Order: sequence, then C-alpha cells, then structure tokens
Amino acid sequence: MKSVLLLSALLLSSPALAQWKPSEKVETYAISGQSVEALYVSIGEKGPVIGRDSAGNGRRAIAQTNFKLTWQRDYQTEGDACVLKTARPKLIITYTLPKPAAKLAPAVQ
Repeated sequence: MKSVLLLSALLLSSPALAQWKPSEKVETYAISGQSVEALYVSIGEKGPVIGRDSAGNGRRAIAQTNFKLTWQRDYQTEGDACVLKTARPKLIITYTLPKPAAKLAPAVQ
C-alpha cells in the first residue's frame, strides 16, 4: 500500500501529469456468521490468498490491495533517434475486502 501511495505521489508531482488520477475499484468476498467470532472464522476461510506456507497451504489475509500500472507512450522520430515525447500512466488500484453475505445482527454491527 505504501509503495502505491508513493508512486501516486511521485507521478502527481510532475506538472505534466498533474491532471492524472489513479482509478480505484473495490472487490468484495462474501463472509457469513452472526457473531464476531463466526465472522472472523469466515474471513480466515475465505479471505484473499496472499502466499503459501512451507507446506504449500494458502496463507489468507483479511483484505488485500493490488495495483496494475501500465503506460501509454508516444514515441516520435527526431533525426536518427526515437524520442519519447509523452508517457501517460494508467494506474488501477484494487482493494479486496470482506462483505457479509446477509444482514448482520444489531449486536454485531
């Protein structure tokens, strides 16, 4: 997350890119339970896999942030050289968060 924020800050600090904005989207995964404990267990069972332990089992997280950075570049010929005239970033930040599948009891909300 820190690297995404740093990258965004660096890109936005350039005058040519001052109007550029990253795109954000939220993806959810369904969790179930009517107690705090049941919700926590559901998150542990259904959360995003962020790696593998030494036995090869998936390690899960409560939430995850991913990003995809691509560039739109305009190269032009100047004499015998190919020169980069403009480069416009496209950054998509995706947050994966838990979301209860059913309405929670008032005591749990």
